[in-house]
Amino acid sequence: MRVLPDTNVWIAWLRAGTADLDVEEGGRLAVFLSTIALQELWAGARSRGVASVLSQLMDLARKHGRLLNPPAAAWIVSGQVLREISATRRIGGPRLRGLRNDVLLAATAVSYGATVLTSNVKDFELVARFLDVRFRAPI
Repeated sequence: MRVLPDTNVWIAWLRAGTADLDVEEGGRLAVFLSTIALQELWAGARSRGVASVLSQLMDLARKHGRLLNPPAAAWIVSGQVLREISATRRIGGPRLRGLRNDVLLAATAVSYGATVLTSNVKDFELVARFLDVRFRAPI
């Protein structure tokens, strides 16, 4: 199964030293690194050591064809979903801006037939009301 971890999952894996592109779980999970998560990880990198680890992770993902960039359709769909969320849930301002990357990650996962791994289940439950995205919490 293809999985696309949210940034919060990558952070937990990197802190625990368990970040891997193949994760065993009764069967093999193919783990992909999104450029969305990578952007957020780089934005939070506060030391050279962390930057070095991120560079290695990025190189490994690229080498194995596991680095995913949102296709044009994902950008468009994410905008449409954000508009629907804003209109029907009366969410705006900082809350809507806070959902942008999650919605883009969800649309990217749908484009690639992947499941999002996230510790942020509540936001993805909201997104799933407007987009047929598969998601689950990490084990």
